[in-house]
Parts: sequence; C-alpha cells; structure tokens
Amino acid sequence: MSHKERPTFYRQELNKTIWEVPERYQSLSPVGSGAYGSVCSSYDVKSGQKMAVKKLSRPFQSIIHAKRTYRELRLLKHMKHENVIGLLDVFTPATSLEEFNDVYLVTHLMGADLNNIVKCQKLTDDHVQFLIYQILRGLKVCLSCLAVCPGCPVCLSCLSVLCFSIAAAGKGSVGMQCSYLLFCFAVYPFSRHHPQSKLHHIYISYLNQDACMGWRVGILLNTFLILPSVPLSFHLLPPSLLPPSISLFSLPSPSLPPSLSPQDLKPSNLAVNEDCELKILDFGLARHTDDEMTGYVATRWYRAPEIMLNWMHYNMTVDIWSVGCIMAELLTGRTLFPGTDHINQLQQIMRLTGTPPACLISQMPSHEARNYINSLPQMLKRNFADVFVGANPQAVDLLEKMLVLDTDKRITASEALAHPYFSQYHDPDDEPESEPYDQSFESRELEIEEWKSRWT
Repeated sequence: MSHKERPTFYRQELNKTIWEVPERYQSLSPVGSGAYGSVCSSYDVKSGQKMAVKKLSRPFQSIIHAKRTYRELRLLKHMKHENVIGLLDVFTPATSLEEFNDVYLVTHLMGADLNNIVKCQKLTDDHVQFLIYQILRGLKVCLSCLAVCPGCPVCLSCLSVLCFSIAAAGKGSVGMQCSYLLFCFAVYPFSRHHPQSKLHHIYISYLNQDACMGWRVGILLNTFLILPSVPLSFHLLPPSLLPPSISLFSLPSPSLPPSLSPQDLKPSNLAVNEDCELKILDFGLARHTDDEMTGYVATRWYRAPEIMLNWMHYNMTVDIWSVGCIMAELLTGRTLFPGTDHINQLQQIMRLTGTPPACLISQMPSHEARNYINSLPQMLKRNFADVFVGANPQAVDLLEKMLVLDTDKRITASEALAHPYFSQYHDPDDEPESEPYDQSFESRELEIEEWKSRWT
C-alpha cells in the first residue's frame, strides 16, 4: 500500500454498488459498466475538472484477476500521450494488504465516442482528416512501445500471450490446453524464418510435459506449417496420431493479455471531446468475453482479416486495417464491412479488395482457410474511387493503402501520418514514439498477495 498521506474517503451507493472514494471526487454519476468494472463521472475539486472514475470488478478474485488488474495499472501508467487515455490517479480505501480488495482508476472524462458522433452528424472532410490523424498519432505511440527480443523478431507481447494462454488453460483438459496453444501458434505474430525464435523453447518445454501423445503430435504437425525451421525429426511421426481436427472458425479464444497494440480499434473505443480532440480509450483490456456479447459483432466489423480468420502471421499493421474501416465509415456514414458472421465478413471484404492472389493464399498456414478461399469464385478488386464517390481523392488513395490484404504491403502508421492527406497536420517532430514497455512481469507466476504487494 502507498505510504503517502491518506485522503478522507466517503461512501455512496450507485446502481447497487458501494463506491468509496476520496472527498476530492464529488458528484459521482454512473456512466457505464461492463464485465470488468463500472465507470462514474465525477467532479475533481482539486483540479476543477470532470474525471472518469473506474471501479474494477473483483480485481483480486483469482490469480488471473490479480495479474490482469496489475497489467491494466501498468498499461495506463505507461501511456503518456495526448491521443491515448492515461492514468491520472489510482486509489483504494483499504489501509492494509488484508483489506485491499477494491481498486479505482481515474482518467480524463471524455465526451461522446466516435460511434455516437457518426450516427448523429455528417462529418466534413476536414473533420475526418483531423480525427484519423489523431488516431494514427496515438496508434504510432502505442506500437512503438512493443519491445523486440534482441536477435529475434518475436515481440515480448507474443511470448507473454503464449505463456499466459497456457497458464489460463492449465486447469482444463490436455486437449483444451493444446487447443489454446495451437491457437496462439497460428494467430500471434512471429517470424516463420528465424530458428532462434524463443517460441521454440516455449513449445518444446510444454511438449515435454506429461501430456497425451496424440495432442503433442498435433501441436508438432500444426507447428510445422507455421515454424518450418523446427528440426524435421520432430515431424517424423505417424499421421494416425493426429488429434481431431479443429474448425478454423470455431476454435475457442483464450483469455489473452493485451499488447500495447490496440487490436480492437472501433468507433466506440475512440472518445472525442467538444474540441474534436480524440483519445484511444483502451488496448483490448479484458476483452475476451466479447464473443458472448452482442458487442462482438461490431468488433468483428473492424477487425483485420488475418486476425479474424486465422489466415497467417500478422504484424503491426493489423490495426491499420481497423483505422481504414473507421475512416471509410466517417467518410460515408455507413459501416464498410457489416458482416453477419465470419464467412460473410470475409465475402464482403473480398468484394472490395478482390480475391487474394495465389502467392498470398500459399502463405496461409491453415489448410481450411486455403481450401475455403480457393473454393470461392474469383473476385476482382474494385475501383475505390467508384466505391467512395465524392470523397477527397487523397482520402481514397490512403484508404486503398490501408485496406490491403497483404500485411507486408499495408501502409504503416508512420507512413500513413506522412501521407499527403494529412499535409496540414503532419509534423514528424510532433509525432513521437514511446519508450519500450516492459512486459517481463507477464512471465511471473505470483500468488494473489504478491500481486497486491506490487502496488505499493
């Protein structure tokens, strides 16, 4: 617990939840709630500004909850950029670790989210320029936080996701644990061409555990498609030992920790105030229940095809696709790809981008994905100028560079900021990168009390 001077707290019941906050935060009013917390607006007597106070739900219910709570604190404390939400204050009414059960986070209170703005008014091209520029500016600083292992193109985020997924599935069946592991191997970004990848050590260590032989072989055979640098001796095993096939579209999503790459950009995650100033609200924190919520549909509309359908490795342009979808919606007032399900989503995307070329299809590690796409009728790429009639030609050109199926050819955040569409705003000296974000704690296995003690 912090040893700074303790403020005076007061209690108030809101929506059947007891809030206990310092007296500086007055006029609490509910704003919203979700699976992982409730948010109230408040007036900060000390600063004279309105704030958002978030009460985390059951922050220390389990080790996973405790680690996720610590993660959210670390992420918010690290981000210091005017286009990304940051942490202004954190407090608890507890006076000892034994009583430490509630956590409150304070951030700026933003106005409407971009989703509400699009529904209520038609935006001018100047508005679109300024809003998308701010998204890209915030995205650049988020992506620059990602640390890369020396001599290995595997980001720490990828490694922590893998470790966390195995741990999260650890109490399930061997089959479920391996499903999670297969999912991580197939989806998360890492190089297919570097034998020094630290992923080798992770999965080999896991395979040495006392697990079902059939599932171990399944992991190895599937890994062969993704990590061809694995020694061939690992793959010389009878095909009869392959586990039951796992559907491309039905594999359960593990409980994943976020990187600083948002990977969940959509209008409702972008807040805008009355001065048209924008902040990215979150980084996909505690988002793994979206599959069970109606909100997941909207999330899918903006999600890059390579992450949604497990096509191939993805890189840090995954969020650029989402920005392109958002930009198209701001220009037209309509959702660009409102798919009714994953397959319909893919079909809508390909009606605009065209069928992926054979060289791109061949890179997809999933046999099911390759077969499905090859079974579709050939579609030609549409002329973007015909789709976005009346839009600024420079905006159309930028969209065409964002909505590219090949992740290696998709424009990056830095490149997009330098695009002529943003000429009136672009200033390399005012588009900073962030210090690397230390995610080493992700690999630590601590008890609840130990996670609590890290808050001191």
